[in-house]
Amino acid sequence: MAINARLYKVDSSFFDDPSSYRHIVGTLQYLTLTRPDISFAHTKTFSLIISRAPGAYLQAFTDSDWAGSIDDRKSTGGYAIYLGSNIISWSSRKQRTVARSSTEAEYKALADAAAELTWTQSLIFELRISIPCAPDFMV
Repeated sequence: MAINARLYKVDSSFFDDPSSYRHIVGTLQYLTLTRPDISFAHTKTFSLIISRAPGAYLQAFTDSDWAGSIDDRKSTGGYAIYLGSNIISWSSRKQRTVARSSTEAEYKALADAAAELTWTQSLIFELRISIPCAPDFMV
């Protein structure tokens, strides 16, 4: 797969037979569900760590690319959340608004990760999994 490919919204025509496209997308979905290590290809810039107890900590990594979309100059942000050494949640998507700086794009990605991390922490609490320390955010 080309890493530095820049695609435009109107740079090609529609497929004559969409079954090939569906097969490729289905294969990629299968890979992202079974291989989260390759689905999150962003650099791990910010980290949020909850708890320093062995085996019982939440950790989230976020990153964004400022104005990465050629068509509308929106950034793509993403995060990966780990419980111990296991990934339990991840996302990579175009941000809803245009960021005016790379710092703003990073903060938007960080806000998305913090919201997901807060929800994950409440879910873990409801499942009665003990995480003894209060949230400790490091940027």
